Amino acid sequence: MERILFGDTKMKVAINRKIVSGPWGGGNQILKMLVNYFNENNITVVNDLDSNPDAILMFDSRMNSGTFNWIDIKRHGKKVPVICRINDNGAHRKDTRDTDTMCMIKELSPKLIFISEWVKDYYSNLGVDTNNSIVIHNSADRSVFNSAKRVRCQNDPLKIVTHHWSNNLAKGYDIYEHVAEFCSKNKDFSFRFMGNAPKNRLLNCERIPAQEYLQIPKYLKDQDIYLSASLFESGGCHVVEGMACGLIPIVRKGGGGTEDYSMGFSMNFDNEKDLIPILTSIRNDYSQYCILKKNIDGYLYSENDMCKKYYDCLMGEHEH
Repeated sequence: MERILFGDTKMKVAINRKIVSGPWGGGNQILKMLVNYFNENNITVVNDLDSNPDAILMFDSRMNSGTFNWIDIKRHGKKVPVICRINDNGAHRKDTRDTDTMCMIKELSPKLIFISEWVKDYYSNLGVDTNNSIVIHNSADRSVFNSAKRVRCQNDPLKIVTHHWSNNLAKGYDIYEHVAEFCSKNKDFSFRFMGNAPKNRLLNCERIPAQEYLQIPKYLKDQDIYLSASLFESGGCHVVEGMACGLIPIVRKGGGGTEDYSMGFSMNFDNEKDLIPILTSIRNDYSQYCILKKNIDGYLYSENDMCKKYYDCLMGEHEH
């Protein structure tokens, strides 16, 4: 791809989030991958508006979650392309049109990047004009998250895992509690939870603290099933990371973006009553497991695919 220069300088993009270290959520890793890709393709990334950027990428629309917000952009006054990544919805907290994201869209009329088809439909149903928008799914760093090609024997326990850094109940802790209880009473199954569960939850299963990004795969690769019971996810990097490690995803209906991400690879369930029969069927039918495993091993969507789409969007808006 041809590098684009502006005079003797690189293109400069302002992003309103900084990379942080430690066991942070998937959004921080998406940002890290984007910044690295931009730097490698002759784009300078800054985190303020005073540096006179050539374009603005609103990575996070929440008012108090970044180095600047949409009000700061309006005050700044310089007319440059604004692209807003929409990774938030009100369904976890409230059902209203007066969220930070809705205000930002109304005031700036930016180019919109939705992180799933589900969240695009969510805003479209609220009356947002999505004609000037694209969908770019989240990805995982495939140099870190990749399949160990582990061979599972017929008599092995079926190993189930999930990971969440948030203790929001909408992440599906009611389902995880049910699965943990079932597995504790059945030696043919095991359940591992990694992350920050609510207090007094998941006390009878294997618990792993929230990990730094590079450490997460070692707790996924020796498992069989990636379980996502989240509701209303705009995207959900957790299921992407599980799939990238070669795990068969079982995803809750109503999960939002997690259903988009796992479409064509997953089995889906409504509630705990039909989840256990799915797990039992996979445990008892080795041939079914092999077919599903072959499908998920074909999951190839990479961070390079994702970053190039952001890059192309950025370049296309600047040319306008």
